[in-house]
Parts: sequence; C-alpha cells; structure tokens
Amino acid sequence: MHNFTLLQVSDTHLSRSHAYFQDNWEACLAYITQTCPDLVVVSGDVSFNGPDVHDDIVFAREQLARIACRWVALPGNHDVGEPDDNPRLGQCISEAMLERWKQHFGADRFCIDLGAWRLLGINSELLGSGLDAEHEQWEFLDAKLSDSADRNIGFFIHKPLFIDDPESQQANA
Repeated sequence: MHNFTLLQVSDTHLSRSHAYFQDNWEACLAYITQTCPDLVVVSGDVSFNGPDVHDDIVFAREQLARIACRWVALPGNHDVGEPDDNPRLGQCISEAMLERWKQHFGADRFCIDLGAWRLLGINSELLGSGLDAEHEQWEFLDAKLSDSADRNIGFFIHKPLFIDDPESQQANA
C-alpha cells in the first residue's frame, strides 16, 4: 500500500491591503517546506475579500504559488461569495465570481488519486446556488464516485454540508 502525506489548510484570508494573517501564512509555509507533504489541500477562504477586491484573489494566488510542493485549492465564501438570497456578507456567488476564481486558480473542484485513495474536493459555495455550475458539479461528483468502488474516499469542502443532521440547512461558516 502506498503511503502519502497530506496537509489541509483552510481560511488563510490572504490580502495585500489587509495583511492581518500574513504572519500565520508565513508560519504555514515554513511548516509545509519542512514537512514536504505529497499534497496540500487549501480548502477555502484563501483570500480576505475576494468577491469585492480582485487584488485579494491575485495576492492569494501569488502566495499559494510559494508552496514548493503539489497543491490544490477550493474556493470559500470569502473567495467567490455565498449561495442564498441573503448572504451574510452581502456577497452572492455568481458566474462572474466563479470565472475569476478559475482564471487565477483553475478548477473549483478536483479529483486526485493517491495510492488506494481517491481525494475529491468540491465548491461548497455552489450548493443550493441554482447556478449551472452547481448542476455540473453534481455530475462531476456522481461520475467520480461511480468509478471509485475499489478506493477509499477523502472528501474536501469549505463548509460543512450540515450541522446537526442531513435534513438541516447547509451550515454557514
């Protein structure tokens, strides 16, 4: 069996103009360099205020480029906005926000096979959005799960799917 090291990082909230968390990021980068994992999964809120400040997305991407090993990133609400008709920060996810994410980071979902594991990451901000991209993501997930019967599954999202039970609303994070 192939062993691998995976490191998950979330909520870095990177910004050139609001660098409140830059020291944390520098410490994180030092740890990544020291441990040299096989994969780093950055699971959302890479930027401080991506929906309103394009440079926050640009700066966050520049910072992730400093990771000296393989990495993949998923968007969070601070990157592309939230689904809902009343998002907490007044930033509703849109096709334009998704396109900006993809311009700088590539896909907003992933499927990576490592050893006996299939690692899947999806854009939790699409869930309940009604955007065409949500439908495409469900098709992606269905396809990737349907051909992974012989694999262990690791699943990554920014927000939990629910708080108390599967029948409750999606959690706000």
